[in-house]
Order: sequence, then structure tokens, then C-alpha cells
Amino acid sequence: MRFEKRQSDRARIDLLLNKYVSGEPYLVRGLNLSRGGMLIQKVIEPELPQTKVLLELELPDCDDLLFIEGMALQAERSSRTMAIRFLRMTPRDARHIDLFLKDRSFEN
Repeated sequence: MRFEKRQSDRARIDLLLNKYVSGEPYLVRGLNLSRGGMLIQKVIEPELPQTKVLLELELPDCDDLLFIEGMALQAERSSRTMAIRFLRMTPRDARHIDLFLKDRSFEN
């Protein structure tokens, strides 16, 4: 039996967004999203030691830019993916994520 650390369901996405590391933006692709975090794939980014990041994204059917502070939890070098746990977001950004996730199909 596999132990699952996630506390919320996640929806598949395919979004380009900016991940800021030490104030520098790097283009990444969002692969899945939940209220608690996101799986991203690096597009153009050197290998950087990092923990805290700032994500800038725009969800489909949402006119507002979301800015969410997160922490890099796990990186997979071969696929260039990285799990990000959300640390802080505004109530407005949380509502946008909740609305986006409301009618999406979720992964197990």
C-alpha cells in the first residue's frame, strides 16, 4: 500500500507560467494543480538550488494574475519536474483556484 501525503485532489492542467527564483523569472509548465500545490515541469531553467519560489499564473477563464508563494519539495531530474507546496496566497487567489478546480476531473 502506498502512503499518500497529498491532502487534496489534483486536476490535470497544461499551463505555461512563471516561476520566480531569487527575483528571476523562469518559464515552467504546470502539469497538475490542487488547492495545496502544483506539479511543474521546467522549460528554460538552469539547475538551481532552491526552496522558496513565487509562481505567477493565469488560469483559463480568469482575468486576474495569481501570485502564490511556494516551496519546492521534490525534483525529478530526468523529467525536469518539481513538486511545489503552496505556502501563502491571497484569499482572492484561493477563490480563483477553488473555482477552477470545482468542475475539473481529478487524478488519483
